[in-house]
Amino acid sequence: MPSRRSNAKDTESFLSALNALDEAAFAKYLPSSSELKSKDGSKTYVWTFHLSSNLNDDDLEACFSLVEETSSADYQAASQGWNPDHKRSEMRERDMRYILVHRSGKEGHNSVLAFTSFMLTPEDDQPVIYIYEIHLSPELRGTGIGKALMEMVASIGRKVGVSMSMLTVFTTNQHAEAFYRRLGYTEDDSSPRDRKLRGGKIKRPEYLILSKNLREQANATTKRIKT
Repeated sequence: MPSRRSNAKDTESFLSALNALDEAAFAKYLPSSSELKSKDGSKTYVWTFHLSSNLNDDDLEACFSLVEETSSADYQAASQGWNPDHKRSEMRERDMRYILVHRSGKEGHNSVLAFTSFMLTPEDDQPVIYIYEIHLSPELRGTGIGKALMEMVASIGRKVGVSMSMLTVFTTNQHAEAFYRRLGYTEDDSSPRDRKLRGGKIKRPEYLILSKNLREQANATTKRIKT
């Protein structure tokens, strides 16, 4: 059986090679179509892919505004609080990748209606695709675009060769937690657990770490196709 040190070294080499790819080289792992349709088919949007180093300041600020609008209250309710400078710094981390959603048409790229950011990173010496953010403007909620973005990231994970997708969710954001669970995410072994207080009251942690086995999903999809 390979040692833990061997696994860690292999994971580091694997991720270093992937994270060294520029946007053009990474494109082979992306969907061939740049269009996203609402679930009722009435509206078409386009997506663009960016490394954090190539994301212009206007687009970064548009993404930050979506985070602030949709999640700052959850941060404020948590012990860590809401720190705009820290969040902007995190969003510029070297290996962060972005998928931005715009309106279709010539003027569409001037606005960011939704985005997801993710990183290929080690967790317990195994390579995973970790979703850092997914945020939608009110205009896109209920359109199926959020689910499409999650499926896109999962597809990228499978194509690059990782077996697990992970994310963190505040327990105060019950809508988001329910959304992720509908997509097959469950509490990871590394996630904080509920605590039983005196008197029997259950206290939930401030956040959960959720994960999804991408290989199991791929096998299940293959079985459905063959049936």
